[in-house]
Formats: sequence, C-alpha cells, structure tokens
Amino acid sequence: MFTLNPPRALWALIAALLALALFMNGVAMMGAPLSWYGFIPGVAATGPFNEHFVRDVGAAYVAAAVSLAFAIGRLERTAAAPAAAFLVLHALIHLIPLLGAQRLAGIFVCQPPERAALLGEIVGVYATALVALALTVPARWQELWPFPSRALTPLIAANERRLGVRMDYIHEMAELNWPAFVRMGKVSALATSARPEFDVCVAHMAALAAAQCDDCGECVQIHLNLAARDGVARETLQAALDARPEAMAPPQLGLAWRFGQAVAAGDPATSDIRRKLEGLIGRAGLMDLAFAIAMARFYPTLKRALGYAIACSVQRPSPP
Repeated sequence: MFTLNPPRALWALIAALLALALFMNGVAMMGAPLSWYGFIPGVAATGPFNEHFVRDVGAAYVAAAVSLAFAIGRLERTAAAPAAAFLVLHALIHLIPLLGAQRLAGIFVCQPPERAALLGEIVGVYATALVALALTVPARWQELWPFPSRALTPLIAANERRLGVRMDYIHEMAELNWPAFVRMGKVSALATSARPEFDVCVAHMAALAAAQCDDCGECVQIHLNLAARDGVARETLQAALDARPEAMAPPQLGLAWRFGQAVAAGDPATSDIRRKLEGLIGRAGLMDLAFAIAMARFYPTLKRALGYAIACSVQRPSPP
C-alpha cells in the first residue's frame, strides 16, 4: 500500500508555494517597480526609489523561484542552493539595521506602520530565507512525494497501450518510490529520444535479439510490437522468434539480429559481425546500434531484480 510521509510532502508543498511567491514578487518588481515600491511596507524607508535597482532585484527573485522549482522537480537539494544563497544574504542585509540597540529597543514600542514593516520583513525576508536554506540541508529526498500515485496511473496506462504489454513494475515504482520512477522516466527518454540515421528496423532487430537473450518475454513482446509498427514484416519477426536469421528480409535485418544476440551472449563472433555492420551503417551508426542494444538489456535486468521478468509469456510477431 502507498504510504506518505506527511512532513516531507508538506515541506515539498511549502517549497512550491515559496517558489510561487518569489516568482510573483519578482514579476511585480520587474513589471511595476514604482507600484511595488509604494505598496510593500517599509521599503520606502530603505532609501529613495531606483527603478533600475528594483528591476534588478526582481530578476534575482525570479531566478530564485526558478531554482526552487527546479529543486522540487528534480528532488535534488543542491538545486535549491542558488535560491538559498540569495535569500539568506538578502536576509542578512536586512538584519544589519536590527543590530542597533536603538532599533531593537524600539521594536516593542513602534507605531503600527513600523510594526507592519517589521512583520513584512519577518514573513517576506527571514522566513523565506529559512525555508530555502532548509531545502539545502541533507535530507531523505526520496521520501518527498508531491504527486499522488493515482495521478500517474492514466499516463502509465497510455504507455501500456502504446507498448502492448502490462507494466506492473512501473505501477509499483510510481506507488512506492518516486525518485526511482523519475529515473525510469529519464532512462525511457534516453531510449526513445533519437532515431538513428540508418534504417530504424536494423536497430529494432538488434534490440529484439538482445531482449531475447535476456529471456524476458514481456520485453521481447515490446520489441516485437515496436518493430512491427515501424514496418518490420511479420515473417521476419517470426523468424527472429524461431532463431532463423537467414530467413529474415532484407538480409541486413538478419545481420543486426545476429549482432544483438552475439553482443548479449558475449559471442566471439561479435567482431566479424561488427565489421560487416559497420560497413553498412558506418562507425557512428554502430554507436547508435550499440546504444539500442544496451537499452534493450536494461529493462530485463531491472525487471529480473524486481521479480517481474516473465520468460514464459506468449510472444506474437505483431501487435495484439
């Protein structure tokens, strides 16, 4: 069952609200500096209005907001450091006048406008700095969970429909380990971010052979489905399931399939097949092919470690 750590989730929400507040304040300073100068209590007492200076500080607030938003999205505490540095230094600058004995003595007898200015500094300057600084303190970021797992279910289901298989391990990952789910998304983006310059069917066949070698039936089915959608003939896919590369057409698909199998199995024949493929797709193309094979082997390894690698599932040479 999904468990939520309320303090961590609440802290993520506070950080998001802080980023929003900083962003709105920065936009106001940049877009309407004079109005901002007159509206915020205590600002006029710090010195005469300087439009350029107000806009500059507004830009710093916007940058701090972006830094915090990036830290929350990536769940990386170091990403909040620029925002924390600005806000803490800003708070120290505001703290200097309070160090005077007369100022400290007058806090409790000040008039309402001055109390409002002090309250504005506490909330808008010191509290924001403390929150941002806390975000940079080493913590168990993997417990941060800003989104309910059910919100991700439709996205995972859409990917299941696209690939033609169930992805129970992704559902579990989304429910129990948000950072792992984020990392999985990055891996998936790497696997699908670019298509090779050569015939993509060649990459499909090499990846399919590698998945077959790793004996994960569902992974094999995914590669079968993707290859079929990109135009690999049903007869060629059936030949791959039957381990008959000589029956694959065109011949380079059989060569790519043999290469993927040889790489995954550590076959000494890899060198000879590599030279033949390099003659067809070039050295740069070979790098893309190697990447496709490596990515094809990532998923069976992960699923086997989690107990989700199913070797006996029925495999079809075309999408269901």
